[in-house]
Amino acid sequence: MKKSLICMVVSCTMILSCKKVHVTELSPMSLDYPDSTKVLMIEDKYPYMKLVTDKVVHLQAKGKDNTQPCGIIQNGESLAMRYRYLPLETTDECLIGQIDQIDSDGSSIFIFDEKNYSAYRFSLEDGSFICKYGTQGRGPGEYISLNCMAIDKKNKEVCLLDFELFKLMYFSYDGELLREEPQYYAYNRFFYCGDALILNTDRNENPMAPAISNNSLVLAQPDQTPLFKGFPHNYSDKFNYTIHYSLIKCKDDVYYTHVMSDTIWQIKPNGVCEAKYVFKFQGRDNLFDENDFQQITNEEYEQRKKDIAYYAGDITITDNFIRAGIFNGQPMLYSISTGHYYYGYPNNRYFDGPTSFEGKFTLDGTSFVDVLQPFQLLQNHELAKDMYNEISYDAYWNKRLTEEERQLLQKMTPEDNPILVIVDIEPF
Repeated sequence: MKKSLICMVVSCTMILSCKKVHVTELSPMSLDYPDSTKVLMIEDKYPYMKLVTDKVVHLQAKGKDNTQPCGIIQNGESLAMRYRYLPLETTDECLIGQIDQIDSDGSSIFIFDEKNYSAYRFSLEDGSFICKYGTQGRGPGEYISLNCMAIDKKNKEVCLLDFELFKLMYFSYDGELLREEPQYYAYNRFFYCGDALILNTDRNENPMAPAISNNSLVLAQPDQTPLFKGFPHNYSDKFNYTIHYSLIKCKDDVYYTHVMSDTIWQIKPNGVCEAKYVFKFQGRDNLFDENDFQQITNEEYEQRKKDIAYYAGDITITDNFIRAGIFNGQPMLYSISTGHYYYGYPNNRYFDGPTSFEGKFTLDGTSFVDVLQPFQLLQNHELAKDMYNEISYDAYWNKRLTEEERQLLQKMTPEDNPILVIVDIEPF
């Protein structure tokens, strides 16, 4: 891994300082915008972000053979977990299909629903519905489908990307449409990073702007003008793998991972990309080197990963913890303040059912968030009724469920919106 990182630093810290050779004028991708709309000036080359690797922390990942890696391990102990339930209000205007993103400003919680192409705001205090952002259609503030949501907390704005109509829609926190901006080149996920934008082009081609084409990470100005790009991937056209959640947010910090690296990078607004954490797997080094970025195929990628443990692209980062899914291995929870590890799924169970802590979302980097579906909870409850006799069932209902859980079960219906579980874990 060290050798690979050194190669990346040597190749990528050579910030391009040559004069502009060519500048392309990009028009909006959508033909719906009039000719009077301003164009965007795109250079044919952009400097790479400066990669810094001197403070990297090694994360000891554990394989399925249960081998103990180096470091201090908390094994077989229950975590000290505190959690509260936040049922999201259900109305005809805010029916949620599948939550893809969660964010918060301290008093409200913002939900992006990738199944229904919708974005909502709820009260963080009681889960009551506050507003919805935009509606489906083709007019101002309307969309065909949504790709992602980004919260600009500095300006108190919610930005939605419609990759069908190629536009960005900016709303106030209260749901008022403030303005629309055209999309000038193809990207499908972005976050705010200070006053800049972090864009991920994924597998989208930008033939008019090849400098930021396939699998590019782009640091851009708020008007989408690129400043830097990250990592010389240049995957071969025969390689199609990517990580859906490659951009990770913790408060105002943005992290980046990609399928060809065991490293978690933190992106800074000044164009520095700092290696924060590296997964270390016992018995092997990094699976890929710089040559792989240019020539690996899907078949070679699959063969390299066969029957071994590797980072699965499933990460949550909070102020205190890193939670990661390990393919062919055990889920891990790393306590940043102590350097201790916890492997496997914690023993805490919500509603005394089979649903266990997964922690795939965070509440502004302070707490983990799990999502529970009422129809599944009610189904599990009915199974419990069938399993116990009357006396045993009364004991289950009165002793194994909390008062809050009993009240929630009594009034919930299968059609209700999800229940969020806000989880705080004591460092261990």
